[in-house]
Amino acid sequence: MQLRVVERVIDIMMMRHRRLPAIGVLVVMIAIGAIYVRSWGRSANGGEGSLADLEKQIARGKNIPAAIWGAYAQKLMEAKRFDDAASAYKKVLEKESANRNAKTGIAIALAKAKNEEEFYKFMSDLTYSDAKMAMDIFDRGECQAWLSQTRFKTLQHEARAQAMD
Repeated sequence: MQLRVVERVIDIMMMRHRRLPAIGVLVVMIAIGAIYVRSWGRSANGGEGSLADLEKQIARGKNIPAAIWGAYAQKLMEAKRFDDAASAYKKVLEKESANRNAKTGIAIALAKAKNEEEFYKFMSDLTYSDAKMAMDIFDRGECQAWLSQTRFKTLQHEARAQAMD
């Protein structure tokens, strides 16, 4: 009796299944994975995501949308071209003057570029136009080194005072 049960279990475990559906699913999943990995680095604007592509697109046109300037500025930041990134973020502000990401981007790019005078002027203007944002930028890690200078520390205190009003 016990031998019969064991034989039945072995028969069930050794049942032959068709392999074609499993192979088909495996091939489809590999294809989907390959498409996903291939399109990973592309942006939403049709694959024009590399720095060289964005530079070509900007060189071609006169009326460049703010989104393209923003993507270009981000790529410049990734390439550690901070002065150029600040200029690109300024182009975003020309198109969209209330763009907070561009204002933050300019401040961070100028801070990382170690462009002291331009960073001070930008942060001074920002302190009087948007004190809360100036406070947030001064609290970021990229700007902490500047706070060792008296004039930046004073500007930070002024931003806090303006934000309280």
